Amino acid sequence: MQIHELRGVNAPELRTQVDLLLHQAFPRKSTFFGSANKEPSGPDKFSAHPHVSLDLPSISSLSTEPILFAQVPALDTVHDKLVSFLNGTPALTANSQKITDDLAQNVFPWLKQRYVGKSKAPPSPVVVVAFSQAISALAADLPAASLFPLLDIWRLAVLEPAIARATLTPLVKVLTSTGESLTTAPRPTLLTLLRLATNALGTSLSRSLLAVDARARAALTSVLVQTLLHPDRLVRVAAASLAFNVGAWVQKGRVARVKGDEREDAVDGIRAGEEDGEWEVELVSVVTEALANEEESEDAGKCFFFCTRKREYPLTEPKTT
Repeated sequence: MQIHELRGVNAPELRTQVDLLLHQAFPRKSTFFGSANKEPSGPDKFSAHPHVSLDLPSISSLSTEPILFAQVPALDTVHDKLVSFLNGTPALTANSQKITDDLAQNVFPWLKQRYVGKSKAPPSPVVVVAFSQAISALAADLPAASLFPLLDIWRLAVLEPAIARATLTPLVKVLTSTGESLTTAPRPTLLTLLRLATNALGTSLSRSLLAVDARARAALTSVLVQTLLHPDRLVRVAAASLAFNVGAWVQKGRVARVKGDEREDAVDGIRAGEEDGEWEVELVSVVTEALANEEESEDAGKCFFFCTRKREYPLTEPKTT
């Protein structure tokens, strides 16, 4: 049903009508109503909306909890592969012994204690420093084809808040470099990087990656956009998990605001001042295009939708049945 018709060039009227349409579609802060310098408050800040009272069990049941790749690989095998790549990289020769010692004495013993022994104890400062230094050095100098064992243990370690905070900078660097040369990146590297980034959005890094650091968000978005449209089906499925975590984090913040949560700073989701319409439209557009283009097989389409509903995935490549 047509509700308005705009005639002529009238920018203020266009802004008002667009804002009114958005206000009707979803309760939100009013941008253009009233004084330009006065923000609505009290009951006018968010209006009750009839959609809130609808019985929509399928939509209401969708969880905004992040997808996590938490399966533990054969750590001894990963260690041996990583050390072989380390020893075969000339740029790392000067630091190879220290990195090797840190991996053997601190990093892998803690990984085994935490993920094989199921210990809940946080990593010691020594482990955090060793992990941070090893990741920074290896991520900077290992060739793209040799990164996957590092990314595989990093994927687990990033679930620990202390290690997540200590490895944000090298993560952004890897995302940036991969995004710039994604067409030539090997599939094992892309798959493990997507799983690492997906896990990172299940931690306190989500705000840094998606809202606070513009460079970090640009790097993650570049990788996500390209991998959602990647020719390899398994890469697209892994990218869909990352896309879900991005959308879930945005939605979690919006729902909290609509419910009138007074503790917005404590909400694990996007905040009012962090919304970016252009970025959100870009991601919605690429997800829509990815779904429209998914014609490789019925199984590929099912995997894409499946990943938006599961909270956790195995790390092995899915079998086609």
